[in-house]
Amino acid sequence: MQCPQCGAQNPAGTVYCRNCGTELVTRRSHAQTAKWRWWWLGLLGMVVVAAGIAWGVWQHGQHLQLAVKPAPAVSRTSQSQRASVASTPKTPALPTTQVKTLAQATVLAVAGTNSVYVAKLGTSGEFVANNAPQRAASDIKLFIMATVFHQVAAGKLDLAKNYTMTAADKVGGSGVMQGFAPGTTVPLRQVVQYMMDDSDNVASNIMVAQVGGLAAVNAESKRIGATDTVMARKLMDTQALAAGHDNLTSVKDLGLLLTKLYQHRLVSPEADEQMLALLAQNKNHTKLPAQVTDAKVYNKTGEFGDYGVQNDAAIMTNAHGTMVVVVLAQGGAEQAQIQAQSNFGVKLAALLLA
Repeated sequence: MQCPQCGAQNPAGTVYCRNCGTELVTRRSHAQTAKWRWWWLGLLGMVVVAAGIAWGVWQHGQHLQLAVKPAPAVSRTSQSQRASVASTPKTPALPTTQVKTLAQATVLAVAGTNSVYVAKLGTSGEFVANNAPQRAASDIKLFIMATVFHQVAAGKLDLAKNYTMTAADKVGGSGVMQGFAPGTTVPLRQVVQYMMDDSDNVASNIMVAQVGGLAAVNAESKRIGATDTVMARKLMDTQALAAGHDNLTSVKDLGLLLTKLYQHRLVSPEADEQMLALLAQNKNHTKLPAQVTDAKVYNKTGEFGDYGVQNDAAIMTNAHGTMVVVVLAQGGAEQAQIQAQSNFGVKLAALLLA
C-alpha cells in the first residue's frame, strides 16, 4: 500500500506509513465509503424508477375502470321507482258522500233498525251505516253454504251422496222439501240447491247436520272473518227462539263474504264459482235488484215477518263494474222496507254501475 504523503510502499493492511507516519486506513475508508454511497444511490434510483412505473400502470388502470364503470345502482333504483310511481294509476275512491245521501233518502229513512254496507270492487273505501249484529233470517244460509263447499273442497263431504228424508226433517216456512214424503232420496247437491234457490228451511237443516252442526257453521264464519255472525239455532226452531237464541249477522260480515266469494277468495276458485252459480239462480229479486235491469245479480234475501225482518245481500255487476250492497232491516213495516231497498238498489246502480 503506497503512502499518499511520502510515496513509500507499506505492507497491505498497514494503518500508518512506516516512513512518515501518515494514516493510511482513513483514506481507504473514505474511498470505500464513497464507493458504497454511489452504489446505494444507484439502487435507490432504480427503486424510485420502478415505483414510478408501477404508479403509472395503476393510474392507467383506474382511468380505464372509471371509463367503463356503470351508473350507481342507487341512481338506477331511484329512476325505476320514480317511473313505477309515475306509471301506476291511482285507485279511484268510492263516492261515499253520494252513497250516504242515497242511503239516507231511502233505506235509512224508513222506520226500524236499518244497516247498510256498500263497496265497489276495484275502488278504495266502503260505506257502512249502523253496523251491528241483527237477525240474519235466511241470510244465515250463505254461511251454511260456505261451510258445505269448504268441507267439499277438503274432501270431508260428497255432494253426490244421496240423502233419505225422514219425518223429523220436516219444518215449516219456505221451501219445497217439506212436501216430500219420508223415505224420498235426494242427492245432497240438490239439497244445497233447494237451500239457496228456494231458501228451503228443510234443506238448510239437513245441510247443517251434514257438516257437523251449528259449531261447524260458526267455525266457518270465524275462518271467513265474520266476527258478528253466530248460528244459534236451526231454521224454524221456535223453542230455541223463544229461549232467546237466534241467528245473527251484520252488513259488514255479509259484505265480506260476498266480496271474497266474487273475488274467488272464499274457498277456492272452483268452489266459489259453484256458489256464485247458486246465487245467480236465486228466485227472490223483489228488494235491492228489483228495478235494476242492466246488471247480473247474485243475491240472498232473508225474511222474518214476526220481527219485521227484510234483508238482502247482493252482488250486482255489469261492464262498468261490480258492487256489493247489503241491507239488514228489522222492526219496521214490510212494504216500506221492501220499497226503500228497491229504490236504493236502482239509484245505487245508476251511481256506481253506469
